[in-house]
Amino acid sequence: MKLFYLLIPIFLLTACTSTQKVTQQPEEIVDPGPEWVQRRPIDTDYYIGIGRSNKKINPSDYAQIAKRNALQDLVSEIEVKVESNSLLKQLETQTSFEERFLQSVRVQSAATISDYEQVDQWEDEGQYYIYYRLSKKRYLELKQQRIDRAVKQAQSHRQDAATARRNQELVQSFRSQVLAFKALEPFLNEPIMVDDPQTGEKQYLGNVVMQDMKQLLRSIKITGNQKAMELTYGIVPDRELTQVKVTGEGEKPQNQVPLIYDCNLLYPDRVKVETRFDGVAMPGFKRASRRGTAQLEVRMDMQAFFAKGDPMYKLMIRSFDVPECRFDLVVRSPRVQLNLQEKKFGQMPVQNTSGLRSACQKSLIGNGMQYEADINKSDIVIEVQADTREAGEFQGLYTAILEGEATVKLTSTGEVLVKESLNGIKGVDLDYTRAGDKAYDALIKKIAYEVIPRLKRKLNGN
Repeated sequence: MKLFYLLIPIFLLTACTSTQKVTQQPEEIVDPGPEWVQRRPIDTDYYIGIGRSNKKINPSDYAQIAKRNALQDLVSEIEVKVESNSLLKQLETQTSFEERFLQSVRVQSAATISDYEQVDQWEDEGQYYIYYRLSKKRYLELKQQRIDRAVKQAQSHRQDAATARRNQELVQSFRSQVLAFKALEPFLNEPIMVDDPQTGEKQYLGNVVMQDMKQLLRSIKITGNQKAMELTYGIVPDRELTQVKVTGEGEKPQNQVPLIYDCNLLYPDRVKVETRFDGVAMPGFKRASRRGTAQLEVRMDMQAFFAKGDPMYKLMIRSFDVPECRFDLVVRSPRVQLNLQEKKFGQMPVQNTSGLRSACQKSLIGNGMQYEADINKSDIVIEVQADTREAGEFQGLYTAILEGEATVKLTSTGEVLVKESLNGIKGVDLDYTRAGDKAYDALIKKIAYEVIPRLKRKLNGN
């Protein structure tokens, strides 16, 4: 019996060992992929690009994503640097801009690069890999071809610029020089050299284009009213006062010159305009919007020659002496003359005792304007025509009704700013004379608290 109990553990141990042998599975062998998947290839004759994409995350376009990643990886191997003799090095000393430009060159390279070849591709259940390479020798050949095309295009624009310059069309000449610069822009970090057509000496093309542009700008002059300008608050400025003329060499008028007018006392505070055939520009300011003194600045609109948001614009503008001129400007309060025709019951009173004139003068001052007695010195005239008539008696109370009109005009042009009917204003008292006086009291309130404040809102642009 003891022997039986001793044999039980041995039997159980044997049974467990037998079970383990039956359930044990062979280990799964994972394919690590080809050598280029495991370790990045190194080849002194080629730029390498390896792209990978997760098939589960991108089930429909994993192949395209991997190809795009491979191309970007290939481009990142291409060294892009700013040569010391390049135009970019002369234009810019800020590291941040240089880095942005180089990144832009890499992006353009990714979009224009060609002649790369697919070496291999590999995939497993979860990942997709692709292997690109580009011959370094072939890349330099393609790059030189692009530079040659850019130089040819730039030289063509320079010829157009020279033709326009001979015809004294300086703005068109400048525009062609900008196009020449834009053709060279992808290679501003390269010291591109060409032969001088006159001397045969080598010269840096980018530098020549920049010098030509600077010389053109120095030949353009902007002139205008040399006296200090006086404008009236709230009133449209006389366009002839703010006009300028743009001329080139030999005082020849320059047409279609884009200009910017800037002044914080005017509305709008910035106006863009082009010169006419005679070189004259007249800005369309709507009104003088603030009182005070300032300078009106007029300058050539350099942004008009570049695309909106072009990163090269701010860089180049610092290198140019932009044609400009400035004028002293004074904006004063409006001078208002009063033309009051007050009748009472059809008769002009011997002496005006209504108080309308003094009330208007106080209201003008309170609303930021000046009273001017001389019509020839005024900017605005307020005309009031009023008359009272008897409207009947009831239980000892007499009613007078005032009728008329208030008109506010510009003295210079007669343009009506405000027009108000005065019909139906009533006055009631113990006799017609006092009833008429009451009607005029109501008229005074209407002019002082309604008509003149309306004029103020009009001048404020409301």
